[in-house]
Amino acid sequence: MATTQPRKGPKRKTTKRPRKASGRASSTVERYTPRRLAQFLLENATDAADYASARREVRKLGIDPDRIPHDPPARS
Repeated sequence: MATTQPRKGPKRKTTKRPRKASGRASSTVERYTPRRLAQFLLENATDAADYASARREVRKLGIDPDRIPHDPPARS
């Protein structure tokens, strides 16, 4: 009975082929309404300057920032 000896020397590098993305995962995209995007911008402001910038961006979307429910950043 013949036995195989382990290979001596450096190991060969194997290349893996990238897996194809399934059709479901690539087609699932979350889309935000302008109102939801405005709320996201206002809620994630970290300080007064960032909040003022977010309010300007919301106005550029054509939305009144005072009509969007959100919590402004805490004053320090």
